[in-house]
Amino acid sequence: MTIYNGFIVFLIKLKTKREEQIIMDGNNSNLPKKENYLNLTNLIISISLILVVYLLYTKLTYPPQPFTDRGLLMIFAGTILFALVFPQYKGIWKTIPIIALICVIVGSLWVMYSADRLAENFYWAGEYDFYFFVAYFIGVMILLQYNLGGKIVSILSLIAVVYVFVGRYFTGTFSLPVFSPQSVATMVYTDVTKGAFGTFLSLTSRILSLFLMFSALLVATGLGDLIKSVSMLAAGKAKGGPAKVAVISSALFGMMSGSAVSNVAATGSFTIPLMKSIGYKPTTAAAIETIASCGGGLAPPIMGLSAFIMSEMIGVPYFQIIVWAIIPAALWYYTTFLYVHYSSYSQDVQAWEPNKEELIKLFKDKAHLLLAILTLVITLVVTRVAELAALYSLISLFILSTLRKSTRLDFKKTKDFLLEFGKLFSTICVLNTMLGIFVGALLSTGMHFKVINLVYFDVTNWVVVLFITFILCIIFGMLVPPFAAYVTVVLVASPLLTGLGFETPVVHMFVLICCVLAPITPPVAVAAYTAATIADTDAIQTAKEASFKALPLWIFPFIVFRHKVMIGLTDNWYDLVFWLAVMMIGIFIFSLAVNKYCFGRISNKVMYLLIGITIFIMQPVSAWVSTLGVIMGIMALLVTYKNQKKIVPNIN
Repeated sequence: MTIYNGFIVFLIKLKTKREEQIIMDGNNSNLPKKENYLNLTNLIISISLILVVYLLYTKLTYPPQPFTDRGLLMIFAGTILFALVFPQYKGIWKTIPIIALICVIVGSLWVMYSADRLAENFYWAGEYDFYFFVAYFIGVMILLQYNLGGKIVSILSLIAVVYVFVGRYFTGTFSLPVFSPQSVATMVYTDVTKGAFGTFLSLTSRILSLFLMFSALLVATGLGDLIKSVSMLAAGKAKGGPAKVAVISSALFGMMSGSAVSNVAATGSFTIPLMKSIGYKPTTAAAIETIASCGGGLAPPIMGLSAFIMSEMIGVPYFQIIVWAIIPAALWYYTTFLYVHYSSYSQDVQAWEPNKEELIKLFKDKAHLLLAILTLVITLVVTRVAELAALYSLISLFILSTLRKSTRLDFKKTKDFLLEFGKLFSTICVLNTMLGIFVGALLSTGMHFKVINLVYFDVTNWVVVLFITFILCIIFGMLVPPFAAYVTVVLVASPLLTGLGFETPVVHMFVLICCVLAPITPPVAVAAYTAATIADTDAIQTAKEASFKALPLWIFPFIVFRHKVMIGLTDNWYDLVFWLAVMMIGIFIFSLAVNKYCFGRISNKVMYLLIGITIFIMQPVSAWVSTLGVIMGIMALLVTYKNQKKIVPNIN
């Protein structure tokens, strides 16, 4: 085995047992194993039920004091996450998660008890607060150790907190003043705006909890079956039908979940075997599902956690983030659809005929659930307040689900809803408190400006800065969830890029799009690893094919950065139409090239020529160069069409 392959194997082994279980078992994977299954599952259901009642009550009435609210959420989330990770420990080691849970509960109860004192002292920590922070921090780290992203965020947070103490011993750029334990506790524990109980937990309580509840309820009432029926009715009979079903279903499911891995697990378990059955290569089937699923992080109206965090960080309504994401999301799925379409010709896939009568019956039985999604979109447009939109859509979904027996919440579906919601909420809530600690240490000490000097080497050329930022997004995005990668990178990159004269929304959208691409990227490629496991093929080959076939998506963030019209930030409709046409033409030609199909089979030489023309078209610097590239592309297509009438060359 080569050194490279050995390194790849090492990175793949970073996948935790729990993530592998998610891949194999889908939504039920986070449940405890059969040992202690009944008691722990009942604990999760009970805590989730109390949590749902508490969240709805506080949203419909007056919200509690911030520390009280966030402390209770962490107690609920910590208990659920404890129930999920406890079966992973054996023998005497079972005391570790118990100690971790006690630490989290004690740390949460302490800030709740100290809320009035902290408010009177402008949230400055007292004599004993630091010791409670240490216990809380250790407890959270232990609970997150079976989550790969949580483990990385924990390490980053630990480094940041330790650096606050040892920075006094550095000289030059990386030196820090002396911070007392009370000062550190204020930065990362008792501040109401940043730290463990700061903005990120506030966001979880105010907005994310409702959207997670909405998503879990949609799944419990039959969203998966509805998405399958809609997708197969729309594209089932088309050329490469199951692959197009994968694109449509992944887009619809991704709108609700925003998670690449859960998207692959939910839709890929159905679409990947179908694609393989009609002739798609296993690697191609897995790559298609990977690209389609990763787009969920950009697909309105939910877009995943990153969009909510962006709204908080730059102070714009969530609805505005949705508007900015419309064109990027549309081009993402346009790229995926063309890849699917022309790969069906190059691989000679068989025709497939879905059972139309059964699908229509299924659609009619559950179509009323779509009104809840329509409610979400309308209330977002009318009120432009994410909290209200989520609350109204949640209420409407519950009412709609009672209209038919097939969607009505019986005992089993209620349990499924509570388990799904508890699993989603606990992981995100605990991740957010750790992310808050990291951000609190970073911002309070100005550490992010020091990281800028370390990473960017005092470079002021925007092209170099942008490329380094792109690399940072991919590296962090491979190791942690996209929202955590987005926060980490944007805190470092935004001050530098905005200082060079670029607008804040453009910088944030660039970082977000790059981080959404990261789960495709080898060697870690979390989403590709998930899809490859379902397809029973090689994960690295899947990631390589997905990355290569999605090459236009790698160029698109740079076009957004150079031409803000692509996210609707100007009223210049000419520029919008021009660059949208450039992207669509470039993606079209590229899709023909990588699938070696242009009015028939094409040779490698023609493929490389068309790829070169595509890059020429989609370069983000000059409109004249792109125009020349479009002309060259049209001429190349005409010549290829003419030659195909004479002879169909063999693929080399």
